[in-house]
Amino acid sequence: MKNFIYTLGFVAMCSLVFTMCNAQAGSKEVSSTEKKIPTGPLAEKLYSNYTDNPQSQAQIDQNKIIDYAFSKDMYVVKSNSGLYYKIVKSTDEPNIQRGQTITAHYKGVTLDGKQFDSSYDRDQPINFQIGQVIQGWNEGLLLMNKGAKAELIIPSQLAYGTGGYGDLIGPNEPLHFQMEIIDVR
Repeated sequence: MKNFIYTLGFVAMCSLVFTMCNAQAGSKEVSSTEKKIPTGPLAEKLYSNYTDNPQSQAQIDQNKIIDYAFSKDMYVVKSNSGLYYKIVKSTDEPNIQRGQTITAHYKGVTLDGKQFDSSYDRDQPINFQIGQVIQGWNEGLLLMNKGAKAELIIPSQLAYGTGGYGDLIGPNEPLHFQMEIIDVR
């Protein structure tokens, strides 16, 4: 009878320890700021730049851009300034230089998909000089040449910053542009 009581006590103790271990393992809380990172080649490339608990607007924008690019299945490259870009089509023409005047078509959308401008919709390309537009365009267009097409995803500090742009673009809003260079002079 004594052995039976010891055995029963041992089984009860093991059961209690097992229950406590499972309860602790199952109760691991995930911080509300932690993000479940997707997997796969695109995710590995993009999310290598992801910032847990972003502290600056640049880090917040970067995380938004990474999530956006991943959701659109876009393989983009990040420049040192934080501009993300994808050259869709390139030609043998020389790259655009600062100060040159170009003719271009473009479409601009916010990362939530709201289109705020499009020269395509107006069927009227625009003419401007490199160096006289938003910083993200100035940088991105220097990667292009006549006949090229590109996608530019621009963090807010390289776009309209804290001021936004009227009712069209909110403060601290990253932007996505589809660009096509028609002529360079």
